[in-house]
Amino acid sequence: MRLAMTWGFAVLFCLFAGAAEPGKVYADRPNRVSFAPQTAQFVRFVILQSSGGAACLDELEVYGPDKKVNLAVQPGAEASASACLSGYPQHAVAHLNDGAYGNDKSWIGGDGPGQWAQIRLAAPAEVARVVFSRDRLRDFADRVPTVFEVLLSRDGETWTTAASVTAEAGPVRLRSQGGARGLPSPPPPPKAARPASTDDTALDPPHYAFLAEEHAWLKTYGRADLDPRLVPYNGRVKDYPRHRGDDAVPLPSLAAAPPLNAPPDGAAWRGASRAVARVAHPYDFDRGPLVEHVLRAGCHGDTLCLALRVDRLLSAHVAVLSTPDSSACGVVAVKGNRLVFRDYSEEDPPKDRPVEGRFNQDLTEFSLRLPLAWFPEVREKGLRVGLGMGGRHTPADGRPVLLTCAPFALAEESPDGAGFRVRLTAAPGAGKVSLRVADGEGEKTLALRPGASEVMELPAADGPIGPEATFTVRDAEDREHTLRLFRYDPMARTLALFGEMLDRFEARGLDVGAERAQWDAFTERHAKLTATGRPDPAALRAAFFDARAAKRALLLRDPDITGIGRLLFVKRNAFEPSHNYSDYFDSAYRPGGGVCLLDIPRDGDRWAPEQARVTELFASGGGIARNPMADFDASRIYFSYRPEEKGYYHVHSMAPDGSDLKQLTDGPFHDLWPCPLPDGDLAVISTRCTARFICWRPQASVLFRMKPDGSQFTPLSFANLTEWASSVMDDGRIIWTRSEYQDKGADFGHTLWAVRPDGTCPELVFGNTIIQPNGYANGRQVPGTKEFSCTLISHFGDLNGPIALVDTGRGRFTRDAITSLTPEVPWPGMWPDNECFREAYPVARDYFLCAHAPRKTFGLFLLDRYGNREALYLDPAISSMCPTPFAARPKPPVLDGGKPAEAAAPATGEFILQDVYAGLGPAVPRGAVRYLRVSEEVRATLDQMPDGTFRADHPEFQDWYATPVHKVSGPHGWPTYVAKASHGIVPVEPDGSARFTAPAGKVLYFSALDENYNELQRMRSVVQLQPGETRGCIGCHESRQQAPAQHRRLLAQAPRALTVADWEGKPFSYEEVVQPVLDRHCVSCHNPSHPKGLDYTGVLDADKIPASYRTLIEKGLVHYADMGWNSGGCEKKEPLTLGTLKSRLWEKLNAGHQKIQLTPDETLRIKTWIDLNCPLWPDYKNRLERPGEAERLAMSGTGDK
Repeated sequence: MRLAMTWGFAVLFCLFAGAAEPGKVYADRPNRVSFAPQTAQFVRFVILQSSGGAACLDELEVYGPDKKVNLAVQPGAEASASACLSGYPQHAVAHLNDGAYGNDKSWIGGDGPGQWAQIRLAAPAEVARVVFSRDRLRDFADRVPTVFEVLLSRDGETWTTAASVTAEAGPVRLRSQGGARGLPSPPPPPKAARPASTDDTALDPPHYAFLAEEHAWLKTYGRADLDPRLVPYNGRVKDYPRHRGDDAVPLPSLAAAPPLNAPPDGAAWRGASRAVARVAHPYDFDRGPLVEHVLRAGCHGDTLCLALRVDRLLSAHVAVLSTPDSSACGVVAVKGNRLVFRDYSEEDPPKDRPVEGRFNQDLTEFSLRLPLAWFPEVREKGLRVGLGMGGRHTPADGRPVLLTCAPFALAEESPDGAGFRVRLTAAPGAGKVSLRVADGEGEKTLALRPGASEVMELPAADGPIGPEATFTVRDAEDREHTLRLFRYDPMARTLALFGEMLDRFEARGLDVGAERAQWDAFTERHAKLTATGRPDPAALRAAFFDARAAKRALLLRDPDITGIGRLLFVKRNAFEPSHNYSDYFDSAYRPGGGVCLLDIPRDGDRWAPEQARVTELFASGGGIARNPMADFDASRIYFSYRPEEKGYYHVHSMAPDGSDLKQLTDGPFHDLWPCPLPDGDLAVISTRCTARFICWRPQASVLFRMKPDGSQFTPLSFANLTEWASSVMDDGRIIWTRSEYQDKGADFGHTLWAVRPDGTCPELVFGNTIIQPNGYANGRQVPGTKEFSCTLISHFGDLNGPIALVDTGRGRFTRDAITSLTPEVPWPGMWPDNECFREAYPVARDYFLCAHAPRKTFGLFLLDRYGNREALYLDPAISSMCPTPFAARPKPPVLDGGKPAEAAAPATGEFILQDVYAGLGPAVPRGAVRYLRVSEEVRATLDQMPDGTFRADHPEFQDWYATPVHKVSGPHGWPTYVAKASHGIVPVEPDGSARFTAPAGKVLYFSALDENYNELQRMRSVVQLQPGETRGCIGCHESRQQAPAQHRRLLAQAPRALTVADWEGKPFSYEEVVQPVLDRHCVSCHNPSHPKGLDYTGVLDADKIPASYRTLIEKGLVHYADMGWNSGGCEKKEPLTLGTLKSRLWEKLNAGHQKIQLTPDETLRIKTWIDLNCPLWPDYKNRLERPGEAERLAMSGTGDK
């Protein structure tokens, strides 16, 4: 970069931050840096110092002399940067000029001074101002640039300093998570409000379960808030929350201020707007889970007049009032026998102001008046009224009703029948009011004279949980005002499900005459109760309960429900690990519970769970038991047990009555998830792989098999990452969940796989390229289908989530194949620790046992695929989990071994590839692929401790990476932190076939190369071979079990050995393989003296990273797949989009840079390194223990020379 100082005007500038004093910069405001106009196409913002950490910008705006048009967002403008924090999709270079503000749409650079963000304008233009901010939504106030420069350039080479600024970060009042600044959590309501108990034991089991189901309906259909920590999650998927929207109504002028003692629905409030905010409070069955807050609003002069009617007050905070941007914000609160307005806008601590208002004894009606002066610019910005604080998952600033000053009122009136009635009223003295009304049947225009009203009748749609409609009106300024009309009707929902069930049973030939008569009677009862506009709430709740109990009785009569008469399950406290693979590492140790049987008797022709009896077979005492499973003839029960916090989980077995207890495994290993196999052996998940989970701290655990006496552990998987929850499919194969992060993000790759019980033919069942959900656990085949039941899981926390069916007949890589049976739980995303499900077990095609936590504690439930659920057993004192039928069941076939006996097995296996072009697509023409490279993800082997145990924790985990990505990354994100090995290449025949041997017992993947060893496509999944195994596959990205399209003789007949260079066949070392090439050809020019900082020497810096490696990565000279935990994603990459072909380094070399001529071996070295995703070290030795530059020179004998 050439820097030219133009002294006449370059350093003349002015810094303004909104209305702030010069010399201050603010995280939440547009900080304007103005200077004399210059012509430029490149605008670079260079950050020399920040208020702390790597600097963050949520937008970088560029303006010309008119200061009106942001040139940075015009078509053709492009953002770039020196580096970008990887692993977090909310921080991206593209966010510098996306026009969106806030931390979730920001850029964070690298550490240290000199980081820069740049806008390349579409064409040269006059530039006179740069505007930047850190987070205009006020969630964060750190990382503010305080010392910075603005550089301008016409060509991107020669730069002029337009401004140099040294400032201080000014104070910022952050808003709360809910949206308003500085609000505390809502305090409980006064005792007069009669709040319901939130204790799980406060209700009997039927009322508790039915109420929880209602809450699930409200969340599913957008009438209640979801847990805010679950959504949004990864910046890509916007499916949640699925709220139906909030009322947005006019704030009209009133002819007179309504008296404070006037009822909110009285005539005095007729000229006001009416809106409703709805939240959930699922703790009181008699009053129901839905709480409605009905607001009346208007203005009289300079006074805001509000009235509120609630069926129960959930917090001492009655309302939160703020401008939509939270620039003014306060809480109306009950304080003793009066109302106060607690202002959170400016003062800290907030100041209480008395409020003119009143409320009734039951705290269900409130009237108040507030000066509009407390909300500056309310006439321009409008007002947000937050209601329902204290509702389940409702944020601190409540569910909003939005008010916009307008010359008319919009209000729902009480209906006479099944529909809705809406009143539009023109404000007095406002002149004629013109409105455009959309009522679902079209749009029409209304003209209202001052004070006049028009009442409109709206038909109600049959919503899933009650009648609903949307009414929208636009005023003369084209502002939209909307009412979301809704009447909650849980009995209608119950009768709909009840009727559908009757129809299904009748279609199967079942006699349901008695239940049909019940349904008819309930339908008539419901019709009578809802015939008036104001039905009796208590009578409706009683009728709902009766209908819901009758539907339960019908479901439990279904003869398809077999195998639930005796259930094996475990009682234990729920795990709360940080990650889905770390429960034995960092979940709090909470002992107790045991292995149990639940006997459910029959009552006539129905199951009667209310009469069930629990037998404890094994008491955990001070330990933890988990994942019990019986063998196929129900003669032995297997489970894992950890006797103390310092101990290990080991497999135990016992007789069906709890006798003959045996510990089967021992040693310094966790042995988990015992799964009986058809041949009598057991599949287990074990840490006997002695490997670190490659992206974090704990040990990994993978799939093994063992003899039923605990002997002869044999690995079925050679994975580097933890696996879970095996079960046996109908065809005798094992299905289980495995993790794989092959050159992609770590947050997503927890997918369902199947393998033969001898470890041959592992095959992806479902997932791999789907961002959300992050993964799938406890996969079990649904009888007679291509479906698998599973829990959709997060990368974080325990294996909780919604229960879903995955239909592999619809594809292995599509979200469309997933059907959630419990749609109130968002697809993870972040993990739920309450109101969630786990461990589904199909007991019939349509029925599934599972563990369900209606609140925090799990119980045993039965689901069907049609939206019905029934509680079978709940213990409020401790969770009940992992239910399976305890009865003999059909044994799947015993699959013959697909590999040689261990004594005769070689150290290799064989692959037969039919056609590499199958699945590559048109981007790779036939004949382009000449070679396959076979690569390995090298396992991170654990250190063995002096006492014989293995290292259990790696606190400074990134220092154990094969590339320390926390110390070096670039504009493409993170290179691989996994050690890699190239095992060589093999030719591809003209017909696309290849047959070759490859190492067994390793995690492998393939790359397709052209004649010049450029990578055309790379697997972002993995394969493995058992010793002596022969595997066949169709093509690239095709199913490994897909049948060939036609039989033909392949040109690849005999297996070839891989061609292995002397540096291949072992873990790849950048310093040993690549650096010598750079030393030979590059360092004479590219060294510390290079004018552009292109240093290709191997000198180690303070982080022990070679200068050349840092240069190539941080300057974006080589291309690689981002392995950022989140930012890396898991989507399929198209051919020709990764590695060598996208690397600027090869653009230069191919163009004849300095006439460098690399040998074929040197070319292969560098291209292999790039296409291995740029690993640095060949092992996982702790970076802090690696030699630095002085030690390295001393070891080489050149330290004093």
